[in-house]
Amino acid sequence: MRRCECGDRLGIKSWRIKSWQQGDAGAEIEAETLSLVPIDAAPLSLVPIANPTTVGPTMVTPTGYRVEGLAVEQIAALLRELA
Repeated sequence: MRRCECGDRLGIKSWRIKSWQQGDAGAEIEAETLSLVPIDAAPLSLVPIANPTTVGPTMVTPTGYRVEGLAVEQIAALLRELA
């Protein structure tokens, strides 16, 4: 199956499939460069809500996009377009 056909069936852009197939060359990190760093963070229950007046669902994608104030169908369409 061609990438564009696969992308159409999955609802994603064909360039995304190509990048998955080729792998992300920039994502390779030497194991020696990784380390754990202690951080201070407030417990989740104490973190204030940024905008308590937002109506509707709020979603944060794994890549960091935050979507607020849209209907679920609109969020899905937006994320498909960004993929």
